[in-house]
Amino acid sequence: NAKLGINVPTGSIPSTLTVSGSVSASSDIHMRSDDARELLIDTHTGDGVITFADSTVDKWTLGRDNSDNHFKISTGGLLGTNNSTTLNISQDKMVGLNGAFPTHALVISSSKNLDGLVLSGSDGNVLAKLYETSDDAAYFRLFDGNSSKVQLTSDTTKDIYFNNNALSTKVGIGEDNPTSALHISTSLSTPALHIV
Repeated sequence: NAKLGINVPTGSIPSTLTVSGSVSASSDIHMRSDDARELLIDTHTGDGVITFADSTVDKWTLGRDNSDNHFKISTGGLLGTNNSTTLNISQDKMVGLNGAFPTHALVISSSKNLDGLVLSGSDGNVLAKLYETSDDAAYFRLFDGNSSKVQLTSDTTKDIYFNNNALSTKVGIGEDNPTSALHISTSLSTPALHIV
């Protein structure tokens, strides 16, 4: 039960280590080791965590969750609850974001409209979005200068469109060098386009 208190309110953490004399360090805590490991947090039955607080209010916690042996970063002072877990990394290198349990290489939880994955250019303009609509359907959109040009969706009430023909661009299906606005090429014996 040994504890070390550094510049904490009187009585908050009983100190069992006293340092006297001149101590010089570049920061509040300065660790340097000639070995490969500077800090070891070793727990036997509980979570091994570091918590960041503001005026004694826990804001962020990171560490190993003893319940599943995952490394997590969570809001607040506890690990393990999906609502608070921002990052969840499993032992087999699967990653979960925004409360998602990592079952694949990368899993992102999306729970509301426009909440998902956004790719932006260095100028801040949106390039692509992949997100969930309020109807639990998926959207995939491609942008040019923040203007949506391509939209694919599983929402039955929304349009699917290719709207990138401002410079006379063309769409090819089965054709990587289309010569018309819509160029369909197929080696099937059935018609290339079937309209019912």
